[in-house]
Amino acid sequence: MDYIEGLEFTDRNKLYERIRELESELKKKDSKILEISSKFMAKLERHRNDKYKAVSRLKEITNTEFFKAKDTRVRKAMVLLDLRLKGKLDLTIDQIATACDLTRQCIYVRERRMIKDAKSKNSYLG
Repeated sequence: MDYIEGLEFTDRNKLYERIRELESELKKKDSKILEISSKFMAKLERHRNDKYKAVSRLKEITNTEFFKAKDTRVRKAMVLLDLRLKGKLDLTIDQIATACDLTRQCIYVRERRMIKDAKSKNSYLG
């Protein structure tokens, strides 16, 4: 008598039939494993690309005038100017200068630089 997976077979044809069934099940499982692994690899590749984009964006952001400014008053002014340029804040240069305790000329120069940077990068000003 032959045994497979704890089953007893008296007929060789039944034994071979069961082996073929097990082989087909194994092929199905292999194809499923291949499908899952290919999906996983695709997701991993997308994640790698997203991570690369995020790192390059972070480098781009930290290279701006905002992060080069050491004075917190200037940083505050740049945030307000950014909002003003995007049209989300309705303040004049004098109001921003007063709020940040800076001169009007300082604010004006920063705004010109931000506009120049935005135009060169085709950012929010086009």
